[in-house]
Amino acid sequence: MQERLEDNSRGAFKLRHLVAAEAVKPLGIALMLVSLQQLAGINVVIFYAAKIFKDAGSDIDPFTCSIILGGVLGVSTGGSILFIDKLGRKLLLFLSSVGSAVSLLGLGVYFHLKVANGDVPPEHLTWLPLTTLITFCVSFSMGLGPLPWIYMAEILPAHIKGELIRKAKVMILPKK
Repeated sequence: MQERLEDNSRGAFKLRHLVAAEAVKPLGIALMLVSLQQLAGINVVIFYAAKIFKDAGSDIDPFTCSIILGGVLGVSTGGSILFIDKLGRKLLLFLSSVGSAVSLLGLGVYFHLKVANGDVPPEHLTWLPLTTLITFCVSFSMGLGPLPWIYMAEILPAHIKGELIRKAKVMILPKK
């Protein structure tokens, strides 16, 4: 461990450290979690929220719905701090995944019914698009949003974390 600390302080990080036995499994888990986070569809929901609401035929202005979603994301992400330690990371990640999937399934059912009804929104379900997207945002923010980053910080070996942070700073921050 002392040798690793000295190597890290000298900047002697090599690519072989990423494929070392103690790093492969944590790095694979971290990459899988971050990939699943992105595949959950949060960026699509955020970027196309106004279009989703417009196409859904919602009674509420699409841009107002987008503002509501942004507020829900902010509040629920802040609220997730309260639940992470109480419920546990694994349970929260599982509940978040199930909640996100069920809410997007509900939105998909709404659009299926709309298409089956001759592209006319079902009158008795006009509340469904906003409700499912709010549920998705809350579910995502409570687990799938923050937990992959927390897991990554906890499971990666210190010398890899340090090097990844150093490399990120070099890519992001301009040279002085």
